[in-house]
Amino acid sequence: MIAFSDQFVKIKINAGIEPGKEIAEQFHIQGVPQMVFINGNESEIDRIIGYMVPEQFIPRVQDILDNKNTVPDLENRLAQSPVDRDILHLLGEKYEEMGNADGATDLYNQLLESYPQDDSEDINHARYYLAMSHFYDGDKSHIENFIKNYPQSKYVYDAYEKAARYYQSLEDTKNEVRVLEEFTTKFPDDPGALNGYAWRMSELQKNLDDALIKVRHAVELLSADPDYQANIIDTEAEILWRLGRNDEAVAAIEKAITIDPDSQYFKDQKAKFLGQTS
Repeated sequence: MIAFSDQFVKIKINAGIEPGKEIAEQFHIQGVPQMVFINGNESEIDRIIGYMVPEQFIPRVQDILDNKNTVPDLENRLAQSPVDRDILHLLGEKYEEMGNADGATDLYNQLLESYPQDDSEDINHARYYLAMSHFYDGDKSHIENFIKNYPQSKYVYDAYEKAARYYQSLEDTKNEVRVLEEFTTKFPDDPGALNGYAWRMSELQKNLDDALIKVRHAVELLSADPDYQANIIDTEAEILWRLGRNDEAVAAIEKAITIDPDSQYFKDQKAKFLGQTS
């Protein structure tokens, strides 16, 4: 793998400090680790988001070296086949990752115009992306229609999460709570949705009784996954503390500590519930 990587000029950048922050913003880096492959003109060829084991990484990079399914390759192929479903989808996703919103929007619109009856998940991704773009522009109708018309799509879950975070960023608590309530109604047996709602309610100190019911259901759902369950129990303990039920909060966090006795965070939570923090 080291020898293989020597075919590139490699630059490692810390996106948390300057000048890394500026470079990360230039290349639309939304998370790490992430590899961006560029040519001498700083034009992006492709990128790899997240970690890959060597058995996956080497073939993926070999494709980039061979110009297979890269941005330039897909752009050339699209010029020859302008309504090819797979090319429109793949290149649209790459534009999206690059932060080329106009390019992604154009390709996704072409995709939906060419395949209006297709409800596969890659086409639903295009619908979701366009609906969220309208949402950020202030038009909620598109994402509401997407949720109504494609309720089984995995992107419905993402839509609720992003909408809630967006309202939180605007400090629009009323709409944030509304979205989170709808989220748990749509996904009543999803521990992540239930816990996200419950934790946020504990922060906002709203709907605490309802949040307690939902987070306890999440704890029950995770009986076979104690590591994940411990984090949900922490949310339960936090809500109990917010409700002034300190003894119950301590009892709950002790369950989490039993599961993960090395967690300093859980120990700090217990101290907080006992009123031992400075």
